[in-house]
Amino acid sequence: MKRLELVAVIGMLAIVAALAAKSLLAQQPLAAPAAAQPAAQAGPPIKALLILGGGYHSYNVQKDILKKGIEARGNIEVTIAYDTNTAEDARNPAYEGADWADSYDIIIHDECTASLRDMDFINKVLQPHKDGKPAVVLHCGMHSFRTEGWDTSMYPDGTPWFAFTGLASSGHGAQLPIDVMFVAPDNPITKDMENWTTVNEELYNNYTGNIQPTATALARGRQASGRGGGRRGGRGRRGAPGQRGGAAPDAPAAQDAQPTPTPNDPVVVWTNIYNEKARVFSTTLGHNNATVADPRYLDLVTRGLFWALGRDIDAEFHKTDEATDDAVRALAQVVASDGTVRYVETNCCEAPENAQHPAEAFADELDESSPSQPVSTPGDDRS
Repeated sequence: MKRLELVAVIGMLAIVAALAAKSLLAQQPLAAPAAAQPAAQAGPPIKALLILGGGYHSYNVQKDILKKGIEARGNIEVTIAYDTNTAEDARNPAYEGADWADSYDIIIHDECTASLRDMDFINKVLQPHKDGKPAVVLHCGMHSFRTEGWDTSMYPDGTPWFAFTGLASSGHGAQLPIDVMFVAPDNPITKDMENWTTVNEELYNNYTGNIQPTATALARGRQASGRGGGRRGGRGRRGAPGQRGGAAPDAPAAQDAQPTPTPNDPVVVWTNIYNEKARVFSTTLGHNNATVADPRYLDLVTRGLFWALGRDIDAEFHKTDEATDDAVRALAQVVASDGTVRYVETNCCEAPENAQHPAEAFADELDESSPSQPVSTPGDDRS
């Protein structure tokens, strides 16, 4: 009996102790929740140097499009080196000093300096790449640094610059829409990309009929008429009105059937291994602001940049949203008096000083009566 009474007493004491503890906890302030762990840092940004300058293009607009568009697609910091000198032999101050590229992980060449033929200067430009510095080359970068033999020599006796880009190009025909046809579906740069048709653009020829043995084709281009391709590029017929007066080409016209690329279609996107060390991504697309601001173009360039650096594209490439894409397009657009959104463009090969920045353009002067794109002969193409 005494044992039962002892058990009962112990049980009651346990109950009292539990109630006391509960009462005490109720009087204490609630502890703050554990602080969330900070997200893993992405690491230092990729440092890219964007070099622009020369004539025949709206580099004053495209510098901002490229910077904003590329930075939105990855942990990348783009430094702009824009030379306002529009001469064909202009020397961008970015190249001053033997160590001009040392502070950057990658160089984006987007200049148009066809008449700059000083080999000492060109060697200074090329030296970091000979040593392994990766690069991206855009549009008229392919028509720059034309040393002797640029218009006559075939691989392997072409110019030092053509060895760097991986493709010799001597000119283009009229501006017409280009069907961009991808030919390397398993390449990490283009594996998720679909064919598209540009607005009026310049189709650069493949002067030797193909890319160099060190290069790999990723896409070929075709214009419906007035083609600028083939071995030396035809003059083509006069192009359609330029985009200066056209409506914003956000949605290219649908094609009745997907074109099939052939070896006769010029390569317009490719990669190259330069001097067995440097990865180089290149595209001849990108004359007009509407093309440069196209999300598909910026996707392509940024993915090519990651490839050139040997990075994991799937892990580091950021897909942009519609608001970001619209903000990039707006850098090249003006609103006309009728409310129509239009791109401001530079027609090749009009005088560079005629190019307008959207902030300086008069919307009421933009109409659909812009002159057709002039046609340039292959031997005189500079853009």
